[in-house]
Amino acid sequence: MELGIPLTEKETNSLWSLVTTARGAQLGEQTLPLGFVAIAGAFHNESSLGLVAEGMNEKGLTVSVQTLRGAEYQKKNDDTPALKFTDVAPYLLGSCTVVGDVAAALAKVTVVDSEPMGDVMQRAHWSVADAAGSSVVVEYVGGALRLHDNSRLGVLTNDPPFEWHLQHLDQWAGYDTREYQAAWGLEAVDVEGGATVPAVASHGLNTRMLPGGYTPPDRFVKMFLLRETAVAHEAPKTADDAVAVAAGLVNTVHIVRGTVPKLSKVDGYEWTNWAVLKLPGKRQFLVRPYNDMQWRRVDLTALDFSGKAYADVPLYRDLDAGIADVAF
Repeated sequence: MELGIPLTEKETNSLWSLVTTARGAQLGEQTLPLGFVAIAGAFHNESSLGLVAEGMNEKGLTVSVQTLRGAEYQKKNDDTPALKFTDVAPYLLGSCTVVGDVAAALAKVTVVDSEPMGDVMQRAHWSVADAAGSSVVVEYVGGALRLHDNSRLGVLTNDPPFEWHLQHLDQWAGYDTREYQAAWGLEAVDVEGGATVPAVASHGLNTRMLPGGYTPPDRFVKMFLLRETAVAHEAPKTADDAVAVAAGLVNTVHIVRGTVPKLSKVDGYEWTNWAVLKLPGKRQFLVRPYNDMQWRRVDLTALDFSGKAYADVPLYRDLDAGIADVAF
């Protein structure tokens, strides 16, 4: 989460909480049959569920909210209930068991803009995945719903729309994913002393062409290519292996606060407020805040979603960067 909201680091830290929603929760005109765990922020008390930005439900379906400034939502009509775009995430989490349910769920509502949240969130698109490994990108472009199968690619960032990212990714079709590194440059030439020019001076030459910026297109390409290469060479054999790979990939796009300038005097810094890892098949939701690299796990199989109330848990706590003493 790199939402650039105009708040200080301390204010942002106190904004986000880990929340649990029981079955039967009310969201506007909708009653949500499924319980879920989510990360939410209470912007303007936009809904009873706050601003849900990320979550997993009791069936393993997950939803991630990401910025899409160019999104255009639907016009209100009398045929279906209006749903603010800021409520799409909790609606899908509380309504859908698998990715295949998303289209039918969204057909029952009209997704509309939300003021003043549209100015804060700058509008959004959504990544939805389920316990079977299916994934879909949900976007509203030109006032129409677009659903893109994302099961094979498995990556989404912010602007521009998903189809643009796919075309941009094509520019890296020749990225080197071979297991053994070849000499870089022209054919080697013998010189005095038996050296060759040019010679392989270091490992990692295949990554020289990776985009290194923090822009959404850069992060999209970098995450996809690094994951593809890692899995091609050392495919995870266990869930713990997969967590280690995913955590390492997330680390490559971690934004340090202050390294990305504000867009205007009223805009906030973009920085990694928090990160999550999700194991839908195991119903496990892992989260860590900016100031602590230690992952914290929520086991959804141990929660009672039948109506038991859980207190909201702040993501941040007073700590010294998650450092613990080791006694010898």
